[in-house]
Amino acid sequence: MAMKNFAAEFRDVFSLYIKLGEELSKLLSAGDTNNSSALVHSLLENKNCLAQISQMNARIAKLSDDWTQCRPHLKSADREEADRMAAAAKAQALRLQELCLAHIQKLQAFHDGLKAKLVELGKGVRYAKGLKLTQGNYPKFIDSSY
Repeated sequence: MAMKNFAAEFRDVFSLYIKLGEELSKLLSAGDTNNSSALVHSLLENKNCLAQISQMNARIAKLSDDWTQCRPHLKSADREEADRMAAAAKAQALRLQELCLAHIQKLQAFHDGLKAKLVELGKGVRYAKGLKLTQGNYPKFIDSSY
């Protein structure tokens, strides 16, 4: 296996995570956070950003495997620099995870609120269907010809 410049690889991952984190932060702050449709619309408009985060998994898995195999064979200075960049990339990955979890929590709260409203609407519909209205059930006036 050819030796990679692991510090450069981890630095690239770190930079991508920074970029994706900025995009995700904009996505989460876009629109009215109390408006569920704006939040969902923003999410759908920016699905490429979220897809990139998912696509990073395969790259990180391969890089981690290579790192595990090659790390003992690297010079001390190269190993330390790569370790620093790997730690920085991991910190950004955790930040992205926190941003995604915050977004999921917002969506879940909207979902739960809508679900509760649907339950209430269902009760209203069942009540309305149960009402027995007769055709002549309206106020009658003395001068009415009805």
